[in-house]
Amino acid sequence: MASVQLKNIIQELEQSGNLKAAIDTYSNALKKTPNDPEIHYGLGMLLGQTNRASDALQHLLKANELLPGTAEILHGLSAAYYSLGQRDVAVPFLQRALEIHSEFTACHHLLGNIFLNSGKPASAIQHYERTLEKNPGQLDILINMATACELAQQTDRCKELATSILSTSPSNPSANLLLARIEKRSGEYFKAEERIKRILSGKQHPYWAATANTLLGQLLDTTGRYQEAFSAFSKANKIRKQLLKNIPCDESYYLKLIKKNKTLFRSNKTIYPKSPKQTDSIRPPVFLLASPDPVQLLLNKS
Repeated sequence: MASVQLKNIIQELEQSGNLKAAIDTYSNALKKTPNDPEIHYGLGMLLGQTNRASDALQHLLKANELLPGTAEILHGLSAAYYSLGQRDVAVPFLQRALEIHSEFTACHHLLGNIFLNSGKPASAIQHYERTLEKNPGQLDILINMATACELAQQTDRCKELATSILSTSPSNPSANLLLARIEKRSGEYFKAEERIKRILSGKQHPYWAATANTLLGQLLDTTGRYQEAFSAFSKANKIRKQLLKNIPCDESYYLKLIKKNKTLFRSNKTIYPKSPKQTDSIRPPVFLLASPDPVQLLLNKS
């Protein structure tokens, strides 16, 4: 098993943010003790943090082979599979880990994210509730919980959670967009528009700028302001294309996620003929970008 001295060195390197040195330290230790499950596990988790999911998976599989039935290793395996987009493979590992340790909040958290991104918001809510029992004020969980409530059509609960988030983090883009969507659906167009414009007036990560512009385009389209809607959609599409070029990840999961939720636009000439009169048949198609997964998307770090 990994020595106390090695663990202390790794801990110091992690706390200082020097993950590369920590990975190198584990790799060197592994040359001396190639069948140490703790080293394989630690190395796998660090590789996962640096977006090297494929490499992480190999070490976590080896750790599980050497030390089967360990909840932490099973959770690490599920996280690696999830990062690679293999949600169906990740779920059984998480369920097995919870059989061993039913209060393992990280497993409940990840299961919530998987169900949320698999279109099962009711199941996601159940696992987020279990997570919040131990982490009542954790922002990313509250955001995902609110998103799941929106998808489960629990509008009042979603609104309550989003409002609570904004009471401590007024500029949070995810909570503001949740409320803007609720306001749009309830016909409070001016209020929703003002909220979206406040989001766009601040410095935002490109993902949020694209999402906000998409929602703004939908709202403007609904209220018949088609030229403004097209401008908002065009901005969102331009940002989205740039995002696809610049995502720094080891695997294609993030790329697939954004492509899956992509916004599509016809050309300006096709959507907007010179005549100022518009009909429903030539309005632009509307696609809403999904909220990112705060656990998996590195966009959340900005």
